[in-house]
Amino acid sequence: MEVYLIRHTKPQVQSNFCYGHTDLPLADSFPEEWISLQKLIPPYFDAVYSSPLKRCHELAKLIKTKQLMISEYLKELNFGDWEMKEWDKIDQLALGNWMNSFVETRVPGGESFRDLSGRVDKFFVELNKASFETVAVVSHAGTIRTILANILGMPLQNAFHFDIDYGSVTCLKFSGEMKRIKVVNLK
Repeated sequence: MEVYLIRHTKPQVQSNFCYGHTDLPLADSFPEEWISLQKLIPPYFDAVYSSPLKRCHELAKLIKTKQLMISEYLKELNFGDWEMKEWDKIDQLALGNWMNSFVETRVPGGESFRDLSGRVDKFFVELNKASFETVAVVSHAGTIRTILANILGMPLQNAFHFDIDYGSVTCLKFSGEMKRIKVVNLK
């Protein structure tokens, strides 16, 4: 099975805001970004899975498939009390503590990176039961980084070593127990 991990295109939000579970719409640049993205993916998928958040679901609805499925497991990290706050307005001590141990430390009212990884693992247990040839997964940078770290057996604290740009494609190949990474952050 080939799995195309597609990060949503730019959302309509200023870059200095913290967001994860906030349901943001896509930016006005979406039509142009969609044209570019179509050149990077197959014309048809056996199945498309999407985060329920608008910035993913609106994109996923345009991908040609017979089956479009929404999965709560594919949401971005829940930033809890920090959602839609400017990064420099968040308590800097709390932010520093979280950044120093984001894998295990939960954002106040939100999740840790380990929590995110647990959700993503549940999704892949479901996906591995399917018998599709090509699958698109429309999701978020944190989710995609977690997937890559888990496939490589990397510690989660190294997941941010991967650049995952808006509208990028990361392609995986699954064959039995063997999981290979074909390309990361194709743009």
